[in-house]
Amino acid sequence: MTDSERDSAPPVAAELSVHADEHAESREVVAEQGPPPADFAQRPASGVDANSGQSLSAEQVAAMTGSDTEAADANAALKDAEGIDPSN
Repeated sequence: MTDSERDSAPPVAAELSVHADEHAESREVVAEQGPPPADFAQRPASGVDANSGQSLSAEQVAAMTGSDTEAADANAALKDAEGIDPSN
């Protein structure tokens, strides 16, 4: 910006400046859970089975994630290259 452009620029309005902290409003916002819907007790269950608390077997995990040993080996190599313990 040249001096002539700077001189022809309109002045900045003082009311547009940042206010100091002493002028800021202090409001504490508390989020709370509201009341349940009126028909909550009559609504059907979601259909999702509740967690039984039992862990999955190796076969169940392999069925869900696949048994691709090449991908597992590649992930272990990546972790090793990044300096992450591949046993974790």
